[in-house]
Amino acid sequence: MVEAQLTGIFPRSNELIRATRNYDKGLIGREDLLQYIRRDAEDAIRIQRENGFRCVIDGMFLWQDIFRPFTEIVEGIEAGALTRWFDNNTFFRKPVIGDLEPKTHAPGLNRYIFLDLMGDGCKKVILPGLYTFASLSSRGYSEELIYSLAEIMAVEIKDLSSRGITVFQFNEPSLVYRKPSIHEDTYESLKIAYQIVKKASSSTIILHTYFGDVVPAIPHLDDFPVDYIGVDFYATEFMELKEYSLDKGLLCGCVDSRNSYLESPEKIRELMEKIEEHISPKDIILAPNCDLEFLTKELATKKIEVLKEAVNLLGGR
Repeated sequence: MVEAQLTGIFPRSNELIRATRNYDKGLIGREDLLQYIRRDAEDAIRIQRENGFRCVIDGMFLWQDIFRPFTEIVEGIEAGALTRWFDNNTFFRKPVIGDLEPKTHAPGLNRYIFLDLMGDGCKKVILPGLYTFASLSSRGYSEELIYSLAEIMAVEIKDLSSRGITVFQFNEPSLVYRKPSIHEDTYESLKIAYQIVKKASSSTIILHTYFGDVVPAIPHLDDFPVDYIGVDFYATEFMELKEYSLDKGLLCGCVDSRNSYLESPEKIRELMEKIEEHISPKDIILAPNCDLEFLTKELATKKIEVLKEAVNLLGGR
């Protein structure tokens, strides 16, 4: 099966950008701003559905960055200083993490998702990867921290699954950025942490890597308790990856979210045919390599149309 999905925050419309500025200036109220946000979410869902996406996200317009909801709903995590998001001209609030009590955590992420707009079909939520969350926080990576974060994510996933979410994607750029040297024990701890997450729900779990070469990590990730591994094919050379077979599904970051150039659906088809021949994943998801928020809404929509054409060329749904 071949289908297309999104991998992160969708760009805001010009109207929402203006409304946000007016809200910051005190010219409009919170309820007025929410109406603009809701309209953008409706439009993002419509664009996905009209382009044949079986599984949709709501655009993540209530997320200022991928960590922000957790800094607002988890006791022991607060929003810290503005920090550059890898080598991009965007920023996030560094999570400042103190003492966590995962067993007392109550679910709250549902308040940041327009579940009522997503319809009855397949619904997807994108979350910060456990290693990325820990390593970019004030505390940095530790085995204790990723287990605590896993237990908090498990609470949220169980709740969202009961509300109809069937796909969860964990974004893990820190696992591959600039080919970090990750110790064998770290992969084993992460595997256990993702087992905690996986046990919380029967939903599909995707672990997506980007901004770096996945090849050094792929032998470890193929053993993780997840259903799909995501690869940024603008940071990973296919020729370096083709020697590996994959026992899972593969999310292919085959559209570049950081470049205005429009990809060729035919070239994407050629790459996917090579992937099917050499890597033989169980299923393939065509996707942007990362959040489309780096582009304008108009360009992001055109990139989605490219994905649709590529899926059609491959005979997917």
